[in-house]
Amino acid sequence: MELTHKINYSFKRHFRALMLGLFIAFGIIDLFNRGYNRLATTLFCFAFGAAFFYRHMKKQNKIDLNFAVVVIGCDSGLGYSLALHCRTLGFAVIASVLNMDDPNVEELHQTGIYVYKMDLVDQQSVRNFGCVLREILNKENLGLYALVNNAGLMVIGDFEWQTEEQMMHQINVNVAGTMRITKEIIPLLRKHRGRIILISSHCAVEPLPGFAIYGATKSAIRAWATSLRVELKKQDIRVICFAPDFVSYMMHFTLNVLIRKSMLACTA
Repeated sequence: MELTHKINYSFKRHFRALMLGLFIAFGIIDLFNRGYNRLATTLFCFAFGAAFFYRHMKKQNKIDLNFAVVVIGCDSGLGYSLALHCRTLGFAVIASVLNMDDPNVEELHQTGIYVYKMDLVDQQSVRNFGCVLREILNKENLGLYALVNNAGLMVIGDFEWQTEEQMMHQINVNVAGTMRITKEIIPLLRKHRGRIILISSHCAVEPLPGFAIYGATKSAIRAWATSLRVELKKQDIRVICFAPDFVSYMMHFTLNVLIRKSMLACTA
């Protein structure tokens, strides 16, 4: 990882603590100057203890900048935003997209993110992505911090109206595809003691009309994650499954729509 990224990450991570420390330090100096020595000493002891506790907590949750995060499904929406966010934290990010011609791919490239095409329903495509991932980790001497399974497909409509192709495509992408890429990368996660992050949906808990198949696929992922968590615990691989906040998800979706509209308007 470049030195500039390490400095930028460290500054962002500790900025608030640094500002608070300076504020307390000036306060202690002012109290000493005013003759409140006992109060200043008490405040100093408190600040020292707080700093020690802060350092201890940060050490437990330390993010190693020599690690990479793999984000699946970064063409747009949540996956696209997650890839950019992980990059700003200082991680090396390897992103998969279905369409390399998507306008967002160029922006991902510009931020230093590795972007590769992968089709979750194609076994060979998944294997190729796994090979590329191994090459990057070995070449850059990186560990694998996490696999973020974000890719998903949603077809809105009553169950009876959806075609066989629409139904099976959702199952193949959301369930079988997620399992396929996870199985491909588990050996690397075991080696680096990484974690698997699965993006579920509120539809897995409260299915809605018109989302019957999509909700079923997300429920399947939730159940699979529960079993997988127990299976992989003994191998030091954590499994996290969560449903993003609906409002935040819609904000990302709306933002992407607005960006696309503005780009189309500029090219018209």
